Amino acid sequence: MLKAIYAAVFFLSSVAQANVLGEMQTFAPNTDGLDFITVHSARPLNDGYFAFSNYLNFAKDHLLVYENFPKQDRLPYSSQLFEYDFGISYAVTKTLQVSLMAPFLLDYYGETKNGTHVELTKGAHDYRPGVKWTFYQNQTSYAAGLFSVDIPTVTNSPYTGVQTQPIFNYEIAYTTKNNLSSHGYNLGYRKRLPTDTPADARMFPLHDQLIASYGYSRKISDNSRFVFELFSSLPLDKTPYDKASDASSLDALFAVKHFWWKYLRFDWGVTLAPPQQTLSPTWRAFAGLVYYWKNDLMENENPNSDLQPAIETTKVTAIQTKDFSVTPQSEEIYTRAGLQFEVDGDPTELYQFSIEKGPGSLSDAGFFRAPALPGKAQIKVTDRSGKARYAEVSFVVPPKADKVIQLFNLNFITGKDVLNADSQKYMDKDLATLKTVKITKVIVEGHTDSVGTAESNIILSQKRADFVRKVLIERFKLPAKSVITIPYGESTPIASNATAKGRKRNRRVELKVYL
Repeated sequence: MLKAIYAAVFFLSSVAQANVLGEMQTFAPNTDGLDFITVHSARPLNDGYFAFSNYLNFAKDHLLVYENFPKQDRLPYSSQLFEYDFGISYAVTKTLQVSLMAPFLLDYYGETKNGTHVELTKGAHDYRPGVKWTFYQNQTSYAAGLFSVDIPTVTNSPYTGVQTQPIFNYEIAYTTKNNLSSHGYNLGYRKRLPTDTPADARMFPLHDQLIASYGYSRKISDNSRFVFELFSSLPLDKTPYDKASDASSLDALFAVKHFWWKYLRFDWGVTLAPPQQTLSPTWRAFAGLVYYWKNDLMENENPNSDLQPAIETTKVTAIQTKDFSVTPQSEEIYTRAGLQFEVDGDPTELYQFSIEKGPGSLSDAGFFRAPALPGKAQIKVTDRSGKARYAEVSFVVPPKADKVIQLFNLNFITGKDVLNADSQKYMDKDLATLKTVKITKVIVEGHTDSVGTAESNIILSQKRADFVRKVLIERFKLPAKSVITIPYGESTPIASNATAKGRKRNRRVELKVYL
């Protein structure tokens, strides 16, 4: 199927030749849609998944036009374009993905000023096949190498010259990520092969460039993230330009990413250029859809193999290790909740935990954190000899509660699961509202501030939730199986952790009551 998609896209290049601006595109959405918009995330796409991206953008005053070419007198020139960017990525393995990007000019307007008019033809800019290799990753950081090549579909271009030449892009990406925010850093080199300046050009072809970008995204709701980016290019040799800024670009991006559905994301935002004139448009508005699709045809043909414990074949090895097992073997938890996997085996053995299939994060100590969306994952545990055991975890969205009680005054002593004296009184008052209703189930959510490590806060939030669970069972005579605890740790603050007052509000327990 991948070959068919590539063939269809490349077929378009044979019928759509246009003298447009793809060779110096300052807005190039990343094709996998992970974390940011144009900044590449070093995180890998899930193994076996496709990402299809489709963006529309409108740009204002994007052209560099010299009125007096020898003196390089820049002419303030009004123009606007409407553009479509198509992208596709496919995760070949857990660390390697391939991609293809294709920008198309849908509409263009340029004014006639002082006898100067620049006309651009609608159609395809160029095609950009690429590859991303994530060569390093742990629970919070990733590093990747990226390579792509622009294959222009034009001749007589103001950006490449009279002849069409490919442009080679080499980049390194580094991403750090936690439950709330992500930071991305890209640094690269763009190798250009400029030819002679076209006779009707209003600018010179560009030489090799340094490309750099920074991205920041932060969770603003369960299904939305805010994104800020800076992306730029700088000529390594500005010749024949007098001003390096005339051969540079710099854009600031502000956007919001929404998950509309499990596998469909909607992005929208704007880019703004600095007061200093560069090759960037004055402003740009964009919107896009990214759809994720699993290539099930590449899964094991056994219909029962998906995320089920695998049949183990013992390796022949000189290392003799004791048998071991993993608990829980199969468990269902709620989205964003945590689950600790334990190994029953040799206490001196160093077991390796990894996610064999599915989303989520897993610490070296076997603590699994579910993502915000429902799904399932397979956990793999191996010993030194390579012997493996598997466990399955599925995660579902908690049902809508009939009653939600937020115990804002339920404040714990820092680092403990013990209430202070005032909080004990507040808890008694808040729980009094439950005496007149018939309870069938209660979900007890434990939360902490950001003091301490993520793992220690998960353990602490579990202790705090267990404390309230015990109170509910004893006071309301509820069956133990009807009171469920979820430790969220520091992942869902309701106030800033930068102040003592905010941290106090975050140290809380919330009840979801089902009648």
